[in-house]
Formats: sequence, C-alpha cells, structure tokens
Amino acid sequence: MEIPPLKASYPYHYHIAVTEVFYIISGEGVAITTEGECKVSAGDVIVFPPGAAGAHKILNTSQSETLRYIDFDTTAQADVTFYPDSQKIGMVLNGLASKEYYKENSAVDYYEGE
Repeated sequence: MEIPPLKASYPYHYHIAVTEVFYIISGEGVAITTEGECKVSAGDVIVFPPGAAGAHKILNTSQSETLRYIDFDTTAQADVTFYPDSQKIGMVLNGLASKEYYKENSAVDYYEGE
C-alpha cells in the first residue's frame, strides 16, 4: 500500500471480524486510534484487532515522501466495516468490499417489505 504525502489510507474505521496488521516499509506518519495518535515509521509493526477498540486510520504526515506499508489481514467470509466519523457501515464478502455503504441510523423493521 502507498499513501501520498498529507493523505490517509482510508477513513477512520474498524472491522467486526478482521484483524489488520501493518508493517511500515518506508516513510513516516501517524496512526490515529481510539487512544489518540502515535508516530509510525519504517520498521514499525502495528496491529488493529477487530471491534471498536481496533478503530484506526493511517495518515502520511510528510510534505513530500510517500508512506509505504504492507497490510496483512486475517480473513473472514463476511465482515462488516464501521466508519465512526461518518456513521457509515460497509460489508466485505469473501474478501471483496461492497461498493455500497449504509448509514448506521437507517434501520428498518425485520419484516418491512415482506
């Protein structure tokens, strides 16, 4: 994965069924987590467990250098991704992310439309 200068990899998010492990190859930035921000740089390994406690976002803080990392994930046939800042939900089935996202507050009754 590559993050251009002053950009983020993905929005702040967490997974229900997947652990993400990042190995920073080059560059530097910050990992934004539920506990705040911590600097990351080449050689660092960061682990984000499933669930809200594993919420994260990687931000490249360099003005000119690309941040490069390897993203090792556990797998699950079905996973749900939550985006706390925008209250969106996404789904991942068999490793493929849906192109559709839903607002958390758009709940409907189980039998609606049946």
